[in-house]
Amino acid sequence: MFKTTALFLITLSTIQFHFTLAQGSLLAWGDNTNGMLGNGNNTTVINPKRTINTDNWISVAGGINHTLAVNSRGELYVWGNNSWGQLGDSSTNQSNSPKRIGQLQNWIKVAAGFEHSMAINSRGELFTWGRNHSGQLGDGSRNHNYWPTKIGTDTNWTNISGGYFHSMAVCRQTKVNFSLISVSCN
Repeated sequence: MFKTTALFLITLSTIQFHFTLAQGSLLAWGDNTNGMLGNGNNTTVINPKRTINTDNWISVAGGINHTLAVNSRGELYVWGNNSWGQLGDSSTNQSNSPKRIGQLQNWIKVAAGFEHSMAINSRGELFTWGRNHSGQLGDGSRNHNYWPTKIGTDTNWTNISGGYFHSMAVCRQTKVNFSLISVSCN
């Protein structure tokens, strides 16, 4: 049985699997058919198990069968199903183990929809990738993207959430005009 005395706990549940960040440790359990637990195989896990042998995770998100995580160095890691490019590695190859995406070290937040992914970097820029048949990537098209693609020019994104075939994002209000607030986010 897993025991923790963590004072800081973040929990994420999806339809098929479950993750918990306990003081930076990434724990996972549940269905693992597509490698979305990141433990290197496809075996279902019935008790919380440490996924990656480090204690420096700050953000984690799970789609229907893929996972994204950001470590304290701002590096983005992905694993699981990749049928629509939701891992952002320019391929459609599944990964049963975490793989780093790009060389950037400025990611701060991730979110996952059904088969699409989203991230915000330290400059407040929003990036999306994966399946886009309903326009859920927010890039003005229905084209699927297989790598993180910057959305617009705004640098004031603060929070993101992915739904089934939709996305939502929060941006700071940036313009004030005679006590009337005008938001510049697209």
